[in-house]
Amino acid sequence: MRTPVLFRGQLPSFVAGLAGAALVLVVAAAVFVSVGVGFADDGATIDGCVGRSGSLRVVDSPSECRPSESHIWWNQEGPIGPPGPATTFTRRTEHGIIESANWQGVEAYCLPGEVVTGGGYSLGSIGFNDKVNSDGPITVDGNDGWIVSVHNDTEFDIDLWVTAICAASPTLP
Repeated sequence: MRTPVLFRGQLPSFVAGLAGAALVLVVAAAVFVSVGVGFADDGATIDGCVGRSGSLRVVDSPSECRPSESHIWWNQEGPIGPPGPATTFTRRTEHGIIESANWQGVEAYCLPGEVVTGGGYSLGSIGFNDKVNSDGPITVDGNDGWIVSVHNDTEFDIDLWVTAICAASPTLP
């Protein structure tokens, strides 16, 4: 009587697949460790060599730079900078009515000097036939805002509220 073999013809390829996956993990770990060692310097700077084309190589020592490269270095940590300006976010909401069997958009704009950072919409009546065609940022004549357009396939008018989330435009020193 023969003993049944489970996974006949499949077990070796399965084992080979596991061995291949293990090899990939070992190689990835080795690369990760070797890259980490290059950065784990006891000094406070990172050394690099810049070629004429702008290519950069991180090195352990300035002596590793080729004659065609320039040595550069930078700090691993810098001084803590001053806090940024406080930002106030404001919601600017507009309302529109999407008439029955019609495509229509509603736009909400930020005030001059503000930038849109996000937005969204709310439908007063959600039907299975309502289709949002667009929902995203818009800029018209330099004013940022948010636009939503909806196709109303129902026999009823639908309320649509669109909100632009605005923040004061940053001023740089």
